[in-house]
Amino acid sequence: MKATQLLKKDHTAVKQLFHRFKKTSERAKKTRDQLVDRIATELEIHAAIEGEIFYPAMREVPKAGALVDEARSDHEQVKILVADMQSAEDAEALTEKVEKLKQAVLDHATERNGRCFPSPRSSGASGWPSSARSFTTGSRHSRTV
Repeated sequence: MKATQLLKKDHTAVKQLFHRFKKTSERAKKTRDQLVDRIATELEIHAAIEGEIFYPAMREVPKAGALVDEARSDHEQVKILVADMQSAEDAEALTEKVEKLKQAVLDHATERNGRCFPSPRSSGASGWPSSARSFTTGSRHSRTV
């Protein structure tokens, strides 16, 4: 599977988790807690893939350095928002923090999908290091979202 396909799939999976959270009521504490844990885990895994595989490969592409720096900044913001979400003291605060995190993630996903992922196609696959084009994904997405 192409790295860009996996990352786009991750973006979709996290969007679905946010949607499922939004559909819950404040009384569904157990379900909400499970969703918060899944959101945090999925974002952590996604950030690791981007940070350890995709962004280092992007650094090898001319003029991609600024995009990588911006993306790493996004990751730091998301880490803070995830911690805030996980430390919410009541249902109302949790809802607000999840919404704030959701917006940051959606902004990041929209930005990356628009600026990073088309680049290998538009510049030609030969312009990208092989590590940015594809890698073995194993069972990363074999579970149900």
